[in-house]
Amino acid sequence: MPELANEELKRPNFFPIVSSVLLAQAMLKRASGAGPTKGIQGFVIEMPTAGGHNAPPRGFKYDAEMKSHTLALNERGEPVYGPKDEVDLVKFKTAVKGLPFFMAGYYARPEKLQEVLAIGGQGIQVGTSFAFSKESGLEPNVKAEVLRQIQNGDLSIFTDPVASPTGFPFKVLELEDSLSVKGKYEERPRVCNLGYLRTPYTTPQGKVGYRCASEPVDDWVKKGGTVEATVGRKCLCNGLMANAGMPQVSPFKVAGQDSRYVEEILITAGDDVNQCRKYMLEGVYEYDAKTVIDYLLGRFKEEYTSESQLYKDAEAAEDPEVRAQLMAKAKEIQAKISEVDSQLGVK
Repeated sequence: MPELANEELKRPNFFPIVSSVLLAQAMLKRASGAGPTKGIQGFVIEMPTAGGHNAPPRGFKYDAEMKSHTLALNERGEPVYGPKDEVDLVKFKTAVKGLPFFMAGYYARPEKLQEVLAIGGQGIQVGTSFAFSKESGLEPNVKAEVLRQIQNGDLSIFTDPVASPTGFPFKVLELEDSLSVKGKYEERPRVCNLGYLRTPYTTPQGKVGYRCASEPVDDWVKKGGTVEATVGRKCLCNGLMANAGMPQVSPFKVAGQDSRYVEEILITAGDDVNQCRKYMLEGVYEYDAKTVIDYLLGRFKEEYTSESQLYKDAEAAEDPEVRAQLMAKAKEIQAKISEVDSQLGVK
């Protein structure tokens, strides 16, 4: 509606996802918002163990033609992360000028949450544990099958350096009867009918066109791309839509079949996917989000309750000054217990 063009839009809160101190400093320097932090309200520090896309290792660059990047892959064909990819949280806290920060990537554990809070972080970002909870939008049958397999044994995650047409490494849950299986994906007729990850390019006529390295190879080449850049690429758009129970019907057929191809799942998850086993009862392949929260915060209540026992006789201290100090500490711990109860929904 044209009238909306005259309305001044409110700038949303901005929490950049970063993987290093240098990147956070660059964001603070280049952001265009108001105030001393230029419109940045905080940061999420995402480690390479997180699900979805990951930042590449320091110095890693995918080279479709010369394949020089293969020198930086492990025996499974995954990018190798090292000490340079670790984040010094003490330095980070200083660099971001007191802004809150959250840790992500294998942090859905009580001890990791405590670790982050102890160093001055605001909390943690939890993805995988909630992605497989009852409340998530993941297709129920797919979710139940993944949880069944997790309850019966560990599943594996592959950090694919080439699957995503964005050029970033992408986490893929290795699951039979899904597009994580190479042969199964190769049977899929290539198509780019959603285009969420397309990138612009300049056509020979000087116009702006759009292309994706996961689209049909001939289409990509016609748009100036190289054949080499299409090798190993996967259509994340269609795979993720199928994950959500909305598989697209392709305009193409699989060779030898009469009906059009229906897109199949391509699940992404963090390296801690097997953590989901902690939330389930034996033989029950589901859990709710509250179970995850109870697990993460329950340890805090146990420790605070235990610590409060040290001050149960604070009022009996004879020295008035000591008594006041002990009672103040007891009050502080009780406040922490009340805060955790509030987060847990305890009445």
